[in-house]
Amino acid sequence: MSECSYQVRSYKVKHNYDVKEFLEAYRWLLQRAINETWKNITWKEKVTRGKG
Repeated sequence: MSECSYQVRSYKVKHNYDVKEFLEAYRWLLQRAINETWKNITWKEKVTRGKG
């Protein structure tokens, strides 16, 4: 098994920028991508023998 090591860091930076509109637009864009992914999934039912 290969091991990957990732680090995620965050920092607080004081500023006077209004980023609310940017964050809302970004969230909307991510939601559209998620919706498109779910829409394109083809579900297949698999019957398992000996169960049930």
